Amino acid sequence: MIAIVDDEEMVLTSLRSFLLLETDYEVETFSSPQAAISTLRDKPVDLVISDYLMPGMNGIEFLLEVKALYPFATRILLTGYADK
Repeated sequence: MIAIVDDEEMVLTSLRSFLLLETDYEVETFSSPQAAISTLRDKPVDLVISDYLMPGMNGIEFLLEVKALYPFATRILLTGYADK
């Protein structure tokens, strides 16, 4: 499964549509990192794509939590900030 976490619906829709067309993976989207963590506790993930700037938890904090759950899952951070 691929999980995408971003607080912008347009980003979620675009990435989900692309990945569904180009891969055979199940793709789930989340607009909040807390909701994603809650779901991912019970559902193994192969790839997680996360925005950096989100309300409640930034992408680095979120991906660290994912790493604790699934240390071998690939994690990608999306950001418009060059210093991150």
